[in-house]
Amino acid sequence: MPASDMGTEHFSAEAFVESAGAILFRVSAGQICILHHLAHDHYVLPKGRRHCGEGRHEAAIRELAEETGHQCRLLPVNMTTRAPPASSGASEPDEVRPATNICEPFYLQIRHPRESEVKVIWWYIAVEVSSRDQRLVKQSEKDKERFTNEFHDYGRALDKLSFDSDRGVVKQAVAIVEETFRATAGEATEQDPKVVNVMRERPV
Repeated sequence: MPASDMGTEHFSAEAFVESAGAILFRVSAGQICILHHLAHDHYVLPKGRRHCGEGRHEAAIRELAEETGHQCRLLPVNMTTRAPPASSGASEPDEVRPATNICEPFYLQIRHPRESEVKVIWWYIAVEVSSRDQRLVKQSEKDKERFTNEFHDYGRALDKLSFDSDRGVVKQAVAIVEETFRATAGEATEQDPKVVNVMRERPV
């Protein structure tokens, strides 16, 4: 049989793991949440492995709650993506296109822990839920011992993060969120700032 003309790697289930994480924003304050890994004195982003039967976005929200203790939800954003629209047919071309009000992964990382293994990390954008929607979220006891969480403005967070790979994720997330709210403000009204504040807390 002919070989594919695209470069292809193959990994069986025991050789790969999927993780999911989210950049947690306090949009009105211009801040994001980062974790201080106490044992290693590293500043990192919240993420963790997806469980069997769990959706990627569900894993991102669960890991965020477990590692930070903050109740959150995914934030609908505007971004470019190669994912076809939900209403598209089978003949939709594979191309980059703008999408609005979506809660899809905005970033993908692929790591090779060992030569024959791969770790795939899906990244989402999230915000804290409003106080009226809060329910008690307990940071896991294990994570309490491993991490403290801190909110910093974007520039300070980038300075504190220990790894360039995490900085790249944050820069992309900030650019998407800022562009989303610029577009939202323009579409809503330039005269009424209350509209912009309401849109910042729009539900999924």
